[in-house]
Amino acid sequence: MDEETTPITTNTPKTQSPLYFQSIFIACIEFGYALENVFISPYFLRLGTNSYLSAMIWLFPSFFRLLLNPIRSQYIYSNKQKFEQRRNRILSYLCLQSLLGTLIFIFAGSLSQWYFEEDVETNKNAKNLALILGLIGFIFMDLGYLMINDLLIEIIHHSNSEVNDIDFWIFNWKKGGRIIGFLFASLDIFETYSLYTYYAVGDNLAFSFGFSAFIYMVIFCLILPGIMNIPYNYRYNPEKCSITSLSLFFMSPLKIKLFLLAYYFSYGSYFLISIYTTSWVTISLLNENSRGAKYLIHHREFEIGVSWGASDMLLLSFFALIFSQLIKYIRHSSLISESLIWSISCIVCTASLTLGLLLNSNIYLYALIPFCSLIFATIQVIPQHLSPLLDKTYSKLCPIISFPHLSKDCPSQKNQKSNALHLPPEYIPQWEKLLLWSGSLSEITVLCIVPTILAFFPEVDDNIWALKVSAFWCSISAILCLFLK
Repeated sequence: MDEETTPITTNTPKTQSPLYFQSIFIACIEFGYALENVFISPYFLRLGTNSYLSAMIWLFPSFFRLLLNPIRSQYIYSNKQKFEQRRNRILSYLCLQSLLGTLIFIFAGSLSQWYFEEDVETNKNAKNLALILGLIGFIFMDLGYLMINDLLIEIIHHSNSEVNDIDFWIFNWKKGGRIIGFLFASLDIFETYSLYTYYAVGDNLAFSFGFSAFIYMVIFCLILPGIMNIPYNYRYNPEKCSITSLSLFFMSPLKIKLFLLAYYFSYGSYFLISIYTTSWVTISLLNENSRGAKYLIHHREFEIGVSWGASDMLLLSFFALIFSQLIKYIRHSSLISESLIWSISCIVCTASLTLGLLLNSNIYLYALIPFCSLIFATIQVIPQHLSPLLDKTYSKLCPIISFPHLSKDCPSQKNQKSNALHLPPEYIPQWEKLLLWSGSLSEITVLCIVPTILAFFPEVDDNIWALKVSAFWCSISAILCLFLK
């Protein structure tokens, strides 16, 4: 924007200690989200859900997130005097929701077994109850993670505007949390640890999510009160926008459309890789066993296969952390444009997934997946940096007309050649959240594509089709990024 909206006048903290509180919080969220990426699909697979239902399960939290985030924003920012109190209330609720969801998910099988007094694997009613409780726990847990993440990112950006390279700071803490989460999830490949968790708590899923629940209790008791007591500089929007985000997208200049579409396709590919990598690696490993994946799904080999999938995600996250430092160096040295880096990372990701699909070998797939780390780094760093740069060029603050309009339709710009979009002040928050909206819409789209394919072709492998969709979407993004220079 050419001008800034008037922030609420509070004193910005002079030290970075508030930022550390916020960063630890977001790392803990990513720890739990990493465990979800590894264990959710295998959990429902062991309960006998078909591929169609397994793919649909991830859709519920993403849909509720897209629905509830605007309501959450309106609730927090509609009252200037109460916004901090409301923000703290929402954070507390979301933390409790995630903790409750985690506990329900951990004990879903045990509660079902206790209620029916029969084993979940042998009693159909107990299995169905475990499935319902597991689904409820997952929705509560994942929706809490997603909405806490959105609110924390918002808080960090608005309260630490003086910190350089804040996008890299957030990414490093996120990846740190994910690396620890994937490390926990992959420990089953070590026999001594595997036997210990088996006799102590039953399996690695219960142990890992139990540790996650403990972390949430620490957050709620120690970290959250510290965050609540920190004053923030916040923009707020008490007005209701009369134009939807989709309409705002169609009104935006071509370069903004291309940017949001590139992010849309990249994010969809990134999301599919996040939730399907464990399944890809696990099924690929088990299929090479003479007894086959279906036989081994209720045996110890299946859990070890899941841990190998987690170890692949661990490598991917570690390489993404390294690659982000290379992006940071290129940004400061101005060697090549960041849009070109984005395009190259999409091309590498497409090539890696395509080779993994063609070679159809667990060894090659395990080796090629970490190359997708490039898109994992770029999608969380580069768009966040390009967005305000494009914003300055292709949008202007205009209080003359009360609805978004192009330069040619603005009385103040009649004699100037410009294709910028003019926005009234109350539309600024909505405009700034188009990137988040694009990512949320991308999640829902890719989560609908795979079940749709399975609905028409039930005999196909959902893991293979997810890999194909991810590679195809990444290739589209690679082309779009070339037009962002």
